[in-house]
Amino acid sequence: MKSIVLDTFIESKEVANCRMPMIVIYDKPLDHPHYFVGRLFDLDTPTCWLVKALTLTEVIEKVPSHFTRMNRHPADDKNIVCTYL
Repeated sequence: MKSIVLDTFIESKEVANCRMPMIVIYDKPLDHPHYFVGRLFDLDTPTCWLVKALTLTEVIEKVPSHFTRMNRHPADDKNIVCTYL
């Protein structure tokens, strides 16, 4: 699946169209090795939508403020920083 980079997930129709949106924040994933990336999931299914930034703070600013942060689980991929629900 080809990724589509958005400026933000705030007031995003892509987020609104999800049954249960989750945004997983990654630190330098293989496909974007110089960025922090927020990938939109619908339940446990990845979508093509993402946001990216050079710093963790910048990418978190692109997540809607009503989402709740969940820290990474020790069993998660090592590039996962956290998940927003």
